[in-house]
Amino acid sequence: MQNKPVSPDYELIDAGAHLRLERFGGVRVLRPAPMAGFSAKLSAEEISRADLVFSKNEKTGVWSGGEKLPEPWVFDAGPVTFCLAPS
Repeated sequence: MQNKPVSPDYELIDAGAHLRLERFGGVRVLRPAPMAGFSAKLSAEEISRADLVFSKNEKTGVWSGGEKLPEPWVFDAGPVTFCLAPS
């Protein structure tokens, strides 16, 4: 049985090492995934090609690599369309 995609604008590319690599539109996003404690399938080199990366320390988090984000960055999720931005 295959899962139906949420949207052609979204793809979960990989998850593991407490991270998830996703695609929203044409933007590859790497962000924390605390429940993904297993090994990632992609190489570290492939994962490092993310367009936008969220990293955190004990108190705060920061997005990096968003210099080339589309304006506006739009994600179509079927009946709902989102305008995205790192926050």
